[in-house]
Amino acid sequence: MTNTSKESFLLDTNVLVYLLDKDSKFYRQVIELFEWIEDKNLTIYISYQVILELIRTLVKDYNFLLSKSIGLTRRLVEKKPFETIFPLPSTIEKFYEISASNNNKQVFDIYLAATALDNGVNSLVTNNKKDFEGIKGLRVYDLKDISVKIKREAIGSL
Repeated sequence: MTNTSKESFLLDTNVLVYLLDKDSKFYRQVIELFEWIEDKNLTIYISYQVILELIRTLVKDYNFLLSKSIGLTRRLVEKKPFETIFPLPSTIEKFYEISASNNNKQVFDIYLAATALDNGVNSLVTNNKKDFEGIKGLRVYDLKDISVKIKREAIGSL
């Protein structure tokens, strides 16, 4: 299990896509998120699943060659202060547990949540918040939530 003694966040694939896509309407919010995380010295986690989903998105939705997609993803993952988590032997049981108590049909999102929780990471940043609703023990933030959180902290520090 990963050590998560301070607040930490697992990033969903869409957050990384917006980070790479400077034309995205969410790009500025993602930059703000990364600046806040760096300023607060918080831990950012990504999972093997997110890495593969990012490569797939770059190939399928951005029409990049596989080699270019892998190169961009590798440089991003190695450059940023990410810690990578991966499924543990118990993650599949966590997935079954979440699935049994949740009508969400987003299988891969449930598995991502199971991977996070199984690694002791209980906060997720995504821009598809509804895909993770009802998962016990997981705090889910969308980019708007994070922007509000950042602004509140800035006002509180004045």
